[in-house]
Amino acid sequence: YFKLVNPFELPISIQAGRFELSYGTERLFSGSQWAYIGKTWDGLKLSYGDEFKLDFFALTKKQGAAYVSASSYSSYDYLAKSDSGSSVYGLWLNAPLNKDNKLDAFAYYDAGRSKSNGVDWDLAQTTFGINHKGQYGQLSSVEEAAYQTGTKGAKKVSSFLLSAQGNYKYDALKMGAGIDVVSGTDPNVKDKYNSFDASYGTTHKIYGNMDYFYEAASTNPLGLNDVYITSTLSPENSKFTYNLYLHFLNSNKSTTSGSYFGRELDLVVNYEFIKGTNISWGGSAFLPGHLMETVFKTAKGSRTDTAYWSYVMVTANF
Repeated sequence: YFKLVNPFELPISIQAGRFELSYGTERLFSGSQWAYIGKTWDGLKLSYGDEFKLDFFALTKKQGAAYVSASSYSSYDYLAKSDSGSSVYGLWLNAPLNKDNKLDAFAYYDAGRSKSNGVDWDLAQTTFGINHKGQYGQLSSVEEAAYQTGTKGAKKVSSFLLSAQGNYKYDALKMGAGIDVVSGTDPNVKDKYNSFDASYGTTHKIYGNMDYFYEAASTNPLGLNDVYITSTLSPENSKFTYNLYLHFLNSNKSTTSGSYFGRELDLVVNYEFIKGTNISWGGSAFLPGHLMETVFKTAKGSRTDTAYWSYVMVTANF
């Protein structure tokens, strides 16, 4: 991409080409650095202002395609199907109210370019909302709210996201708690889509490190209620940092199997090997509830076993 910054000494910038887009807590727009392949866009971004900053973006999103594991003739469509893709147009305002309070306000429109049923656009959806971050001495908070309306095919969209968390820091220890409510669709409702779509963002650092709940579809699409507790210990004069997260996860809409997905416990230990280079170890365990056992049910029966996951990662900045 190329970027033109402050032409004629005006507080504007113009960016065009292929680039990542990241805003706020990255819940809605993120480069998804944790994923094997990051999220990038082809498009244009115009920015105005310094302290108060307003971005306008016009982006193109191509349709996704399943990964072809074998290069055989039968693996590909012939003739190749037309890729109509879709577009995203939006505004994002970042407004520091004072040195301790920051407010984001945003709105963006998803415009599909295809009609799978021959009548209705596959996607014509508007998202708007606000985010707030506050610092009050040793206390801090983050609040988020968003609403989606429009259509997905023949279904009317009406969905929401609400999130609130508070943190308290005392010396080397930081404790926090929060709740996320992501609306879902009642399985008995056929003409409406009430599952909030945050597919452009990242959820790895939000709904648990094991990534069971990466988008609305991953909850089939029942939505998600996540109550969580966090703690971070950064001992003075130590190269180690310890992070512990506990999530209590339920669906937003209930089924005959209930609404309890389960609990996830995440532990992450960071070690600053040398300046600019960190070694991280992470370990997680997921204790499934009855709904999770049903979602991942196989021909052999329900999945009642506890899931474990661990990794080691080296991050170097140079």
